[in-house]
Amino acid sequence: NGIITSPNYPKPYLNLERCFWSIAVEPGKVVRLTFHEFQVEAHPACDHDWVLIFDNSTSRAAPLEKKCGYSIPYPITSKGNQMFVEFESDTNETYIGFRASWAA
Repeated sequence: NGIITSPNYPKPYLNLERCFWSIAVEPGKVVRLTFHEFQVEAHPACDHDWVLIFDNSTSRAAPLEKKCGYSIPYPITSKGNQMFVEFESDTNETYIGFRASWAA
């Protein structure tokens, strides 16, 4: 298990951030990602700042979820034993970002 946070959390993240987290647990188990705080610039299509969650160890496949806004997302569970998380911000507004925990 572990914790991931946006850069600079709990202070606002900076513009033009791009971060990646690769999470792997024992084969035969799944990854459950739970957000505890979430404030990422809101946009209907999440085209400004976003968190992408992938159901593998890279960002080559279609994402499971693309998140932004101010509501804490529901927990996300992978289908396999790996999850890849990407955070990106643009040149506009910044917020405190997110704090999430993961566990097998």
